[in-house]
Amino acid sequence: MAALVIGRTTIDYTVRRAPRAHRRRIEVTPQRVVVIVPTTAPDSGAGSAAEFITARRAWVFNAMADCSAAATRCEPQRYASGAKIPYRGRLVLLEIRTAESPTPSVVYRSRIVVTIPAGQKDGERESSIRDALRAWMDDGLRRDALRLASRYAERLKVNAPAVRIGADASAWAICGKAGKISLHRDLSAAPAGAITYVLAHEVAHLVERNHSPRFWKLVGQAEPDWQRLRDSFDRWTAERPRRVM
Repeated sequence: MAALVIGRTTIDYTVRRAPRAHRRRIEVTPQRVVVIVPTTAPDSGAGSAAEFITARRAWVFNAMADCSAAATRCEPQRYASGAKIPYRGRLVLLEIRTAESPTPSVVYRSRIVVTIPAGQKDGERESSIRDALRAWMDDGLRRDALRLASRYAERLKVNAPAVRIGADASAWAICGKAGKISLHRDLSAAPAGAITYVLAHEVAHLVERNHSPRFWKLVGQAEPDWQRLRDSFDRWTAERPRRVM
């Protein structure tokens, strides 16, 4: 962990060396700042992560402020009936019910209904609702991702990859060397078209690990409508609490 000092503000950041990176970039989320550099980047001096982020310190400071404000807009203030939850490209009304049941359950029709065990205290209720929602969204995103990954793998004649959902990824999606695709759990809030593009993109990386013309040809082979879907993804990410330079 390194630190960037801007006036009286100290911003901690991490450096990630990425084999597929051809240039340096900075990613800012409400939780972290990551400087991504090629594996050949020096540890210090010209061309290093420290030199890159220092030269762009004003952008980093402003991006953190933007992310903090966007995160406040995107997340419900409380997990209670009447709150609106970002899900599949729209804000969906949340309804909370109680029942004599040992475990919470979630169903989605015109709204998201979370049923929690009766008798929970206020602090337990909110935690129970949040955890149930998160698990339900993760499971739904994983099912959709596996279905899409299988479809695109068949078209590109590669083995269908495993899919992992988590909150620790430094990007929306990563195709690992072992053939596993990792997706950030916040993609559950994205429109279906955006998720479709992400899977076509990452499955193409199973064949071509850069962004060469051959790679984009593979994306088109996997998903002919990829450009329109990428526009959907770009519009959605532009409004999310994540900034990349």
